[in-house]
Amino acid sequence: MNRTAARPTSRTPRTVVATALAGLLLAGCSTDAAEDTATAEGGAVQTHTDASGTELELPGEVTRIACLTAICGDALAELDLQPVAYRDRLVVDDRFWGPDTDMVEITGAFGEEDLEDVASAEPDLVVGLLGAHDGLRAGLEPIAPLLLVDPQSWQDSVEVLELMGELTGRQDRASAAAEAFTATLEEAREEADRRADAAGGPASSMAVYGSPDGLSVDSDATPVGSVLAELGEYPWSGDVAGGHSPAVPVSVEEVLAVDPDVVFAQTLSFGAVEATPLSQELAADPVWASLGAVRDGRVTEVDATLWGTGRGTRTLTLVLEEALDLLYPVG
Repeated sequence: MNRTAARPTSRTPRTVVATALAGLLLAGCSTDAAEDTATAEGGAVQTHTDASGTELELPGEVTRIACLTAICGDALAELDLQPVAYRDRLVVDDRFWGPDTDMVEITGAFGEEDLEDVASAEPDLVVGLLGAHDGLRAGLEPIAPLLLVDPQSWQDSVEVLELMGELTGRQDRASAAAEAFTATLEEAREEADRRADAAGGPASSMAVYGSPDGLSVDSDATPVGSVLAELGEYPWSGDVAGGHSPAVPVSVEEVLAVDPDVVFAQTLSFGAVEATPLSQELAADPVWASLGAVRDGRVTEVDATLWGTGRGTRTLTLVLEEALDLLYPVG
């Protein structure tokens, strides 16, 4: 499980959601986007400045990509371009590439991946997460350029998809997938509004992970948090002094002070031992038991791998579908 590194806590106005994609597509023409240049030998290359501010020189069309972060595999699934290597198991989930695909598995701890595994896949490009994989750049230099991404919202996830489409020469596929996701999000927002009106108001929620001794909430400066903010009230700001934070550390007492209507619990597992569900661990706490969501049976264990690591548009579509019915049950 990996979590690293603001958006406003109120939901994005409908007009902003409806026009967001157009702005994201135009962003592909900015100076930060990949641009074709010519090498001295006449071959095409691309230059791109990644989320760390590092300028990269890449082949004119990237075809072999190693994914150190799941949003890379998510975006490539949308583009129908199989990675040559992966780290996150989500990439070989049946909803993405499946377990029988021919990819190198990258071993090692998150942020400390085995570079020999990466090298064996002979990638043109390695994609990692800002704040987690920065330290691998020097070691990867003889293997392939490292492109760091930093998705803090669903809009950023769309931008990553568009960028991957541009780097791989699959802009049309990327645009179609981005438009489909944005349409799905707008439909979900409209349905959430209808159900909220019928229920007497929008539902509030939290996506929580960790342990009883150390709880954290996905802030609105994460793709998942920003999607939940589109469907209802999500009062977990990522604004911090000097920047943003993807996580909001909380005590059970602080959760009670907010008393969200719905809790999405993510149980983190490490190694082969199956972890005790977080909601079960918290059940013995009398303060937790006094939450309205607990009393009403609205604490749900969700797929921590999907919710916690996916970050891409295919992931967020699945999160939308699950969250909408949990926030506003029908029948």
